[in-house]
Amino acid sequence: MTADEAKAAVIADQERRAKACGEAISAALKEFDCDLVAVPFIDAGKINAQVQVVAK
Repeated sequence: MTADEAKAAVIADQERRAKACGEAISAALKEFDCDLVAVPFIDAGKINAQVQVVAK
């Protein structure tokens, strides 16, 4: 396996795992009737957001 092939394999695996994770999170949110909400806050002059799980 070349370096380029190895890099492509790692990227493909990361994409596969991220997709599976997103699908599992979506299923859990649906099962428990919840949503994800981004709550903005200012930290050291920067606007950030914290993601929270909330019941519908």
